Order: sequence, then structure tokens, then C-alpha cells
Amino acid sequence: MNAAYERLQLGILKWYSFENNARIACVGIPEILKLELVNMGCLLTEKDCDYVIAFDTIKRGRDNAATLKKYCKYLKKNGRLLLICENQMGMKFFCGELGEKEHYTRSEYIKILKDNGFTNVKTYSVFPDIYQPQLIYAEDYEPEEKLVNRYIPKYKDTSRIYRNEAELADMMSLNHVIHSFANGYFIEASQVSMNKCEVESVTLSLDRGMERALITLIYKEKVVKKCAFDLGKKQLMTLATNMSYLKKRGIRVIDGILSSDKTSITMPRVKCKLANNYLQELLISDREEFLKRLDEFYFLIQQSADIIGENECGAIQENGFPDLVPLNCFWSGDGFIVFDQEYRKSNMPLNLIMLRSIVIIYDGILEERALVSRNELYERYDMVRGFATIAKYEREFNLSLRDDWEIQEYNEKHQIYPDQIEENRNRIFSIKGSLYIKTVIDECKRKCLENISSQKIWIWGSGRYAEQFIRKIGKHISVVGVIDSDRKKQGKEFCGHIIEDPTKVWKVESTEKIVVCVKDCEEIIIELLSHMDPSHIGIFDPYAEKSKVGYISGTFDMFHIGHVNLLRRAKERCGFLIVGVTSDEYVRKNKGKEPIIPCDERIKVISACKYVDVVDEIPYEKRGTMDAYEKYVFDCQFVGSDCQGNEWWMEQKSWLEERNSTICFLPYTEQTSSTQIRKLIEKNII
Repeated sequence: MNAAYERLQLGILKWYSFENNARIACVGIPEILKLELVNMGCLLTEKDCDYVIAFDTIKRGRDNAATLKKYCKYLKKNGRLLLICENQMGMKFFCGELGEKEHYTRSEYIKILKDNGFTNVKTYSVFPDIYQPQLIYAEDYEPEEKLVNRYIPKYKDTSRIYRNEAELADMMSLNHVIHSFANGYFIEASQVSMNKCEVESVTLSLDRGMERALITLIYKEKVVKKCAFDLGKKQLMTLATNMSYLKKRGIRVIDGILSSDKTSITMPRVKCKLANNYLQELLISDREEFLKRLDEFYFLIQQSADIIGENECGAIQENGFPDLVPLNCFWSGDGFIVFDQEYRKSNMPLNLIMLRSIVIIYDGILEERALVSRNELYERYDMVRGFATIAKYEREFNLSLRDDWEIQEYNEKHQIYPDQIEENRNRIFSIKGSLYIKTVIDECKRKCLENISSQKIWIWGSGRYAEQFIRKIGKHISVVGVIDSDRKKQGKEFCGHIIEDPTKVWKVESTEKIVVCVKDCEEIIIELLSHMDPSHIGIFDPYAEKSKVGYISGTFDMFHIGHVNLLRRAKERCGFLIVGVTSDEYVRKNKGKEPIIPCDERIKVISACKYVDVVDEIPYEKRGTMDAYEKYVFDCQFVGSDCQGNEWWMEQKSWLEERNSTICFLPYTEQTSSTQIRKLIEKNII
């Protein structure tokens, strides 16, 4: 391992505030971290410690209780254990990285610590992982920025990675589970009440060489930016000078106070939306507003430095700010507020800054969702004629930021790019007969009809399976269209739809699903997986239980636990459940009483039950099994077990079996019935 990569590991400790000459015991940590502690003025010892730092020592199959007991002997009464560990459920393992089975999850680490006397525990999630930290978030902090713009993971074996971890991280963040799936943790624990670290989030830039390496600490009310090494003082002074310069030019900036020793800048925390997030939202929701705000941002770039001439790239700024991009701005509601302008370059093409801005805005946005294309923006800001030269400037600038070639060499070996991820997916998923493909096929069959009534459906196939699918379920769902890879069939009509080319579904919306109605579908599934997530795919197998259509009828007056159990048992035996609700007329004529709950309300109640896919009123004149089958073409009708052996019901069963359908008798919940509830109501007991 080279020295440059080892330096990246320092971030796991550099952000944390140790007292000068703090007494520290280290267990299992790399030598580079021990050396760093010495350089920070911390006194390493083994007794009567302020801190014990344990690096990846709590694992499955070990005597963790004995280990933690030993740490307690090292610590002062109010001392702290700093546990640095990996997460068994880390996102990188879901993306293809090989993991260790001996690690715990976040909740398990917390439980182990509390079970062994560490009553006060606070966790920090580390991204990408504990060996190359770039972002650190406190347990109660929700990321405000899109991680796809901040998050650059590295892997032991890039050939195994088949999913974009940064996009997955954004999805986790959106669903508020980011902390559970972080790749690693920095855990602060004590046996007594402690003043926990007040840092909410940390950004580490240690891959820029020692002169440019900075650490940004975000607290509730302030932001502190400090140099990671003494060589970085010049960078902080440059930052302070640049921000003062921009302020003088009439640009709103976040003012900071440079410390007397030039090692940190303290700024107020601005609780506004990140400009990049704001522009991304407009890009997919409001075309005119997006263009208006982007024009304002373009004017901001123009305002930041004097124009001294023009070349094939367009206007040239005397001393431009290449990092004046939406990631380094806030949107306050009435304008942009600039921060973090560390870099200033002479003879800077203005459109280089704009190109960087456009690239960052579109990062993580599906092109199909964007209301404005990149090409339109390139024309709008006169970038087309010098685009190749501008792009060259962009590459050179990015390389100049990370001029440590040892790190560059490491990145080339361990960093993965979207095109490689796609290549890996195609390679991995094209292994016919693989366990993964078999698992996906089984899961797609099992979930084929799950929530299908609330989705838009594409049908893949135009044969016997597709006919059965449409005949049984087509009338209850929204069918967008039919596709088939057979070119001879494309353009022909099938069940009221024109058969189309598969390219129609390569980019499906979140509300859309493709149901494959083909018997031998392995190659189709492999092809689909190269374009989309398995959650968008269903496989209809008319012989599989979870592809069957079930039907059950009843009055369902005064809906109770017995009804719930009956519907649950029915749903367990089919993939799509239709419920027929008898009309008020039926109740009056056949049961000789008035329903307590009117039919339209009973339908609404049944519709709210999670086991039900479709609810329909049964007209009085169409209340029999034969009528129901003609209408719904179900595979099985579910009836209460009290009807089993009844001559009439057995005749119905025989009639259905002649049509490849049947009746299944389900047990009732004996303790509860509508009749019992009605009697109690009549007696004014309930």
C-alpha cells in the first residue's frame, strides 16, 4: 500500500477533536493512524486513558464481552471508547463487493456496547468506508445534498461491481435509511454521561495533496473549515482572500473568520437549499423557471471576474473561479449565495465554468426526465463552437486538483465508472443458468401480480400465455401495450393492442411494470436486467400458484377480524384476488334484513384491505358462481368451510373443474361473526 493511499485513512481520526496530550490506547489501528495521533500531540499509553481507539476489533465469533471489559480497564471513569468498524449490511456489498461475514450491523454494535456497560452511544456513518472516508454523518443527521455528486467509492475488485453505489446511496437517503446501510461506522461510547461530539457532518478532501487537503465540519449553527496539514494554511488564506474579492464585486458570499494561527475558517451555517438540488428540481418540473435561474447563475459567473478577451471557447476571464458551480452555492429564495471558492485561475474560459455547472446539474438526473437537453444549454450559452477545447480545459483542471499521481494510480485501479458498471451488469447477468438468474426468475414469478392493479403494465409476448394473462387480468389493470422481440409479429394487432418493439420499455417509469408472458423466458429476463431493476419485472406462469386469479364473494357487513383472516387465507393461495360484494338488494331479499353498512361503503372498506386487488359489486341477478366465472375467469373461488360437502356447492365445484378452475374451502374465524356483532348491537351491548 502506497503512502498516498495511507494518507486517505487519516480522515477517520483527523475530523475528531482530541484534547492536547490526551492519553490514548490504540487497538488494531494501522501504524499511520498511530503516527498521526503522535503528530497531533496525543500521548499514547495503555492505562488510565481518556480514549481507547479500537479499529475493527468487535466481530462475530469472538469473545466481545471480554474485549470490551479489557477496554474498560484502560479507560478513566469518564473516558470514551472510539470504535471504528465495518457494517455487514454496507451498500458496497449490495453492489457486488465481497464482504466479511464476521461484521455486525449498526443496531447490533449498539446492543453489544450497551449490554457491556457502555450506556451512552453515538454513531457516525462513514462514506465510502472507514479506509477512505470522504463523508461522515452523525446518526441524527439527514444528508441535504445529492450523494451522487459527493460520493466516490473505491473497490477491491471493480470487475464485480454491477450497481452504482452513489445512486443507491441517494435512494437510501431519500427513504431515510442511509445510516443503516453505511459501509462503516465511527462509534463514540462511554460508561457514564458524556458531552457528545456536536459535529453533524464532515466532508474530507484528503486526495488533493497535502497543500490542498481540507476538512469541513458542520455544526448546528456554524461551519468550520480547517486544513488537514500545516501545508494547507496557504489554501485557507487563499480561500479567505477569494471570498473577500467576490464580496467586493457585489456577489453574496458566506463570510468567514480566519483563525489567528491560519489553520481554520469559521462561518455561520446557512440553512438554505443547495443551489444544485434546487436547479435539479426545476430541471424536471419547471422548464421556464429553470432557464431563468440558470441565466441568473450564468450572470453570476460573468460578474465574478473581468472579461479580458475572447477565443474559440468564448469569453476569457482575467482571474476566473473554476469551482463557482451550483454545488458551491445556496439558493436563498431571492438569489444565490456563494461559498468555498478555493481556486482562482488566470485566463479562465467563462464557458469552462458553465460546462462544469451543467455537467454537475445533470449528474444523477435521467436525461428522459429533463425538460431541457444539455445540447440546448450548450447552444444557449454559445458553447458549441469551442466545446472540444472547453472539455479539454475541464479534464486538465480536474487533474490539477488531484496532482498526487500515487493516488491517481490507485484511483485508476479501484475506482469504477458508469460505463464499466453497465458492462459488468451485462457480463454477470448474461451467465445463463446462473444462480442469480434463477433467483431473479423465481422472485419475478412470486411477485408477478403484486400491486399490479396500481401500475401501468407492458405485456411481453403475444402467445398463449399472454392471451391467458389478458383474459384473466387484463380488464382489471392498465395495459400500456404489448411488445414482442419477433419482428414478424411487430405492427400486428393482439388483443386490442399493436405489437411493438422491445426498445419501447428499456426506460420504464417507476409506476410501470413489464410482465413477461413467455414460457422459456431466461434470455428475455437477462436482456431486461441489462436495462432495469428486477422490481420492474414480473413473470406470468399460469401454472404457478402466485400467477393464479382468486375470487371470493360475501356481504362483508360490519367488517371484522374474521373477514380479514378469510381474505388473508385467500390471498395466500393466489396472486390476484377479486372480491365480489353483494348488493344491498341481495341482502334485503335473501337475508330478509337491511344491511347495517351500505354497499358502496362496504366496497370502500374492502378496497382498503392490503390482501385485495379488485373489488366489485355483485348485481342481484348475477350472484351465482357461473355468472362470476364468466365475468372474472378466475382459477379458484374461495368459499367458507361450512359449505364443504354441500350438494349445491359440490356441483359448482365440478362445473368449475371442467373449465380448469376449482373451489377451495377456507376455515372461518369461529370466535367472531357479523351475526354475533349484530345481535350485540340489537341488545345495545356494543
